[in-house]
Amino acid sequence: MGKDIVGEEKEIGKRSRLCNSKDIYKVLTKDVATERVEGISANMSEIRYMELSSTAFKLEVLDFEGRTKLVEIPLSKGCLCQLRELQLKSCMSLKSIPSSIGESKFLHELDFGGCSKLASLPDTICNLKSLTTLKVSGCVNLNGLPENLGNLESLKWLCADESGITKLPSSKNQLRHLEALDCSRCKGLILPSLTGLSRLGYLTLNNCQMLQLHDSLGSLTSLETINLRGNNIEFIPESIKQLSMLRKLDLRDCKRLKYLPELSLSSLINLYASNCTSLESASIVFPLPENNHWFRHLYFSNSISLDEGACRKIIENVLAANHLRPNYGGARLQIAGSEAPQRIRYQNKRGSSLSFSLDRHDLMGLSFFAVLEPKIHPSIVYTKIGCMALFTSESGCSRHDKFYMSWYDYQLKFQSENVFLWRSSISLDSNECFSKASFQFFTEYYDNDGADKVRSEDVIVKCGVHPIFKHKRGKIEMRGTRKSNQLSFKD
Repeated sequence: MGKDIVGEEKEIGKRSRLCNSKDIYKVLTKDVATERVEGISANMSEIRYMELSSTAFKLEVLDFEGRTKLVEIPLSKGCLCQLRELQLKSCMSLKSIPSSIGESKFLHELDFGGCSKLASLPDTICNLKSLTTLKVSGCVNLNGLPENLGNLESLKWLCADESGITKLPSSKNQLRHLEALDCSRCKGLILPSLTGLSRLGYLTLNNCQMLQLHDSLGSLTSLETINLRGNNIEFIPESIKQLSMLRKLDLRDCKRLKYLPELSLSSLINLYASNCTSLESASIVFPLPENNHWFRHLYFSNSISLDEGACRKIIENVLAANHLRPNYGGARLQIAGSEAPQRIRYQNKRGSSLSFSLDRHDLMGLSFFAVLEPKIHPSIVYTKIGCMALFTSESGCSRHDKFYMSWYDYQLKFQSENVFLWRSSISLDSNECFSKASFQFFTEYYDNDGADKVRSEDVIVKCGVHPIFKHKRGKIEMRGTRKSNQLSFKD
């Protein structure tokens, strides 16, 4: 009703709201009084072309998102003097950007995402000294960025994923404030030296068909996340060891990857190397942190070429991490194989359940081991693995607990037997004096409709549990010695 009342004003300049496309076109292109106009809501599909009047508004935000028929945006200097944000996302008919855009000295965000007909950006974009965000995602006909891109001295986020870009300009190394770079699915991307990007924290290069990484990767000392999923690289540069702030490394589906350097980074939380079917060598060492509540996640599922010695070493390091002090989160591992680690105190030879007697009452944690055989139900995508625990006492008291391990990639299909290791904390009342512990392992998945959760026990073909106790003084019981900054177990 309010819209109708405002619309009754005959003179456009006296209206506070504009909704009619013809009126909006007149206001934006002609020198019409607009002092009372507070808001505009337009269906830009009804306006194919317009040239904005330099006296129409002091524009700060210009949003044409989703205007599929918009072909060109002629912008005069007067319109650009106060412009801070220009949104052109999904303007699929847009073919060019006027060079006058370089006059927008206050512009901080440019979004051309999904402009599939856009073939180039004007060189004058490099004059935008205040620009912090540049998005050209989905610009499939955009083959490159202006050579002087490095002049964008304030740029923090550069998103060029799913664009036609195959090479970044050499001046990119001048982007000293760049924090995030995304060139995912830029087919055939060649990544040269990355020196100079001292603030880059997030590097995303998924599915680019890249054959190699430059050794300068180690110079990006602020890197926290590296996403390289689905590339054709065979080696990771040794210089990656220098990335002391690295928290996540995603190498999933790098089917040609053969070698992963030894990673001994206290900062590393997530390592994803599932479906790296050619991976032969990998080594993960966990420096003992002073205070870390995070779980580490290591995924080597379906990496069937891993050397047995490498698998055994990774498993031993994970078990060592899982038997640390209480303030440490522990590690969770998926890895192709079926061998039971000797360090697991109680384990069966076959099946999904086991029981044992508790000879102490200061239990503080449990380390779990299970082997999943996917061929029993080959079409199923499992989402988590779990264990139901029952603690009983001679007096008849009992307690039930459930312990889960879920994983990052819910679309992952296991191609062979995989080992799962994880740790969970537990606090039992010492007054209850539980004398027996029984465990039933299982997996969970969704049915064909995705509506109901299903539990299965038969795919767990082997399992084990290692209880972790406290010392009388409140310290963890560790049968072993600490050497350097790593934990070494003895039999």
